[in-house]
Amino acid sequence: MRHRRTNCVSRYEEDLQGFDINLSQGEARVQKYIAYNCYKGNEDRSLPEYDQESSFRYGHSFTISSTKNKFTAIGCATIAVIQGKNQHEYTSACGSFCSEDSIENSTECTGMGCCQTSIPSNLRHYHISFLTVDGMNYTAVKNFSPCSYAFVAEADWFKFNTSYAKSTEFGELYYGNGDRGVHMVLDWVVDNKTCGQAKKTKSYACLAMNSVCIDVQNGLGYRCNCSQGYEGNPYLKEGCQDINECDHPSLYPCRGNCRNTFGSYNCLCPPGTHSDDPKSIPCSPIPSKDQPEETTGPSQPEVKFVIGISTSIIFILICIFVLLIKCQKRKLAKEKERFFKQNGGQILYQQNGVAFFYINVIISSHFRRKRWLF
Repeated sequence: MRHRRTNCVSRYEEDLQGFDINLSQGEARVQKYIAYNCYKGNEDRSLPEYDQESSFRYGHSFTISSTKNKFTAIGCATIAVIQGKNQHEYTSACGSFCSEDSIENSTECTGMGCCQTSIPSNLRHYHISFLTVDGMNYTAVKNFSPCSYAFVAEADWFKFNTSYAKSTEFGELYYGNGDRGVHMVLDWVVDNKTCGQAKKTKSYACLAMNSVCIDVQNGLGYRCNCSQGYEGNPYLKEGCQDINECDHPSLYPCRGNCRNTFGSYNCLCPPGTHSDDPKSIPCSPIPSKDQPEETTGPSQPEVKFVIGISTSIIFILICIFVLLIKCQKRKLAKEKERFFKQNGGQILYQQNGVAFFYINVIISSHFRRKRWLF
């Protein structure tokens, strides 16, 4: 296997055409010309020397998005090589081989007619070339697959078609003058400084009052965004304007009365209504005193009435029980005195204290037998 470079027909980077710039995400979509190699005349394969136009290089503020793009090759006897540099030298390859009947009828790249591979992060430039394989019958292949193509393009944008590998259709669509070219996503930063470093310089780019500086996560550099609740261009002094959230109910819901504030909004229920969260729960009327709220259980006056009756009954029962005890004690005291007199207790008490003790024991025993009255 020997490595040869081809005349890849992508244009200089100054000719890139941008068609979409996302300030908040730090993305730019551009159209990039493809690299190709087609069979010409009776030659097995035309492999001119490598040309500078096969490279992509566009300054320190742009890198090729590794999350949005794929390196793709199309053809039936194709090995495409991509070389570049981020923090390190980078080389990768993608191979596609097929026979006339083996190309799968799918929009995905499976290696038969089309192949794809990921690219590393922070890739600032690259160039594309093709490899030739010793022993490959290119004469037979060119009869049903006349060209090989290679490019870096947005993965979600590119959909494979079997005609791309069997004809020159893909080259006719995406190579030429004007606005033709594959879609590629670039990540961009304002400068290769952190926010802390940039704020100390006169060239600090976040000029809008309501803007914030953001350090990029996948490389060195910073970008500017409008603060939450604001939108616009953070790189202009008056670029970030307040968002009226009330004009966008699908993004900023409110089930009550919406009122815009600087950088946010309030959502309140109308007078006489209530909601635990008026942004998501509708407001409901608050019951008035003349129109009590319907309940499934007993009302508050009914509960108070039941409690009052129960308390009164318990109090009456306690009073009756206390009166019964007092009456019983009084009756026992009179019975004890009568029994004492009946048995000469007073005489015995005066004559002999011991006899009194004996009689007292008899009386106590007598009343002990009558304890059942309680």
